[in-house]
Amino acid sequence: MMQDLGDPRSLISQAFSRLVPPAGPFDPDGPWTHVYQDSATQGRRPQGELTLKHRPGGKLRIENFRNCPQNFRSYTFADLNCNDDVLRSPRDWTVETKVSKTPDGPAHMNSSLVMKASVSNNVVAMRTGGNTRAVKLPGPYTCKWCLLDAVGRMATRGITEVRFSLFDEYDELCPEQNLRFTGDAKARTRNGVIDIKTYQHTGIATMPGVFFVDTPGRVLFYLGGMQLLELTKTTGGAK
Repeated sequence: MMQDLGDPRSLISQAFSRLVPPAGPFDPDGPWTHVYQDSATQGRRPQGELTLKHRPGGKLRIENFRNCPQNFRSYTFADLNCNDDVLRSPRDWTVETKVSKTPDGPAHMNSSLVMKASVSNNVVAMRTGGNTRAVKLPGPYTCKWCLLDAVGRMATRGITEVRFSLFDEYDELCPEQNLRFTGDAKARTRNGVIDIKTYQHTGIATMPGVFFVDTPGRVLFYLGGMQLLELTKTTGGAK
């Protein structure tokens, strides 16, 4: 019901009705920034934000925060060097997490943590402080929010299904993931009706979700469980 674009009462139909969709062409390989509002699906209450900054050569920076009590926020900053494949699988990445009041502010109560990962011969080496662990990759893989880049590429290339493993929060490998095309649809926005492609994500230890992609290849919404990501700002990306 929440994901039914054909029902004007559904959560996703109401979200599209508030949307002013980005205009113009989009080059996924160029420099671009997409900012998503992160909301709870009940009550449309914003609880954070997620930003993707893409640069040519497969460089991707993913920043996100969740609001915490007493004006603190839980921040995650990830810098990834991605392969030129449909999943945008990273060959190495660095992730910093902390609780702070501002992105550049000091970490609250020594909450800062930095993890570095690199892939070689189908094995990921992860280093956190003085600890190192190795994770063997069973096949294709990516990190969770790289999917906000990957799904758009699937849509414009006509790829209907991929199977892979997923690093959730950049370090825990969830196997047997499936991302598949589930249909074309039309969505009514503040600027009229637009064409949409939908992709469903399912897999072990992950929340099922649906990506809603426009014709140029931008992910406009992600809806999974109690989380709704809404594209609220775009810069760059023109061909």
